[in-house]
Amino acid sequence: MRHLTLISGILLFALLIGCGGSDNNPSDTISAQQASALGDSDFSYIISEEGSKQPIVTGNNIIEVSNNCGSQANSTKVFSRMKTFEIVLDADITESLGGMVGGDIVVAEAEIQAAIEAHFGVQIGVAETVGVELIIETPKESISETTLYWEELWDIGKVQVQASDGNEISEIPFRLLTSLNLVQKEKIDTPCGIVNEEDSLADVNEVETLTEIPTSADITLPTSTSTPSPSPSNTSTPTINPTPEPTLTPSNTSTPTITPEPIILPIDGLQASHIGHNGPDVVRDGDVGGSYWAPPFVPGETSITLLFSEPRIVEKIRIHEGDGWSQPKDIIIEFQDGSIQSASFRGLDGWEDADLAPVMTNEVTIIINDIFTGSKTSRLAISEIQILGRR
Repeated sequence: MRHLTLISGILLFALLIGCGGSDNNPSDTISAQQASALGDSDFSYIISEEGSKQPIVTGNNIIEVSNNCGSQANSTKVFSRMKTFEIVLDADITESLGGMVGGDIVVAEAEIQAAIEAHFGVQIGVAETVGVELIIETPKESISETTLYWEELWDIGKVQVQASDGNEISEIPFRLLTSLNLVQKEKIDTPCGIVNEEDSLADVNEVETLTEIPTSADITLPTSTSTPSPSPSNTSTPTINPTPEPTLTPSNTSTPTITPEPIILPIDGLQASHIGHNGPDVVRDGDVGGSYWAPPFVPGETSITLLFSEPRIVEKIRIHEGDGWSQPKDIIIEFQDGSIQSASFRGLDGWEDADLAPVMTNEVTIIINDIFTGSKTSRLAISEIQILGRR
């Protein structure tokens, strides 16, 4: 496992175990006979790199909140995260070299990949895991909000292709994803008791309007409007017997208890065991049936973690699967406190829900244990994931 350490907001990047490296040699020459067992293409390859890595932001911000209200001393909190990615080579070898080597292009591609792997000490297509720790310090009587984000680190270089006579045939630029880094964007400390105006308005807007149930004091009873008829045989003033007013007995004047329906909770951050096709961030882009997250399926290992900026009550998971793709069948749901629940889906195209016992948590990890094999492809694909519950 790869390790990064973040202390008091400072990120310290370490070489990742199992990745090896290119030592101190800025360029390597690897012959085709050494690089590939596919055959002889009579080429050799000189790998050179720029030395600096190109950072590319991936995914959305991760927000970690630490509440130190009520304490007269500063507090420290250890923030831990893990993220898995695949070693990826980005180089257009066919377009750059195809017309020059003819039928040897397949061999040349394999040889170039092997040369780059040997130079950087990595294996392209293999998953690597990065582990991070951040110590967040929060002042007394304050709430701290730390914003972080993941960035990919790409090595930039060139492959010089030489013929057997030493003449250069082509120079192919490439980039290689070899690591991830967790960057602290900002940290805001807010004294306790200061209310955010937007949050207050949001809380007011979320209050449900209840229909009032009338009580006996709210009801005006009709009085009799008829005129009594005097008896003709008696000219004395008639005695009027008014109709007695009915006695109203209210049934129940207490305010009813209303349990609100779960709402779709906003997902503030996201991590996944595999980047997969399109990347995992598409599961929360709202584009149902558009882009799919298509990771390799490894039973009990393929997973995705959904993060909230503050604790939420989680009651339901909703997944939109792809038409004709393989779909989740049995899943394990793990929460921040270590508790675990399980759920199963029916393999229907479109939305499927899985009810959960309510849990207050900052994060939800979905681990896929089994899948329904798709009618069009065996590749697992998920279009959207929604977490329902209450704030």
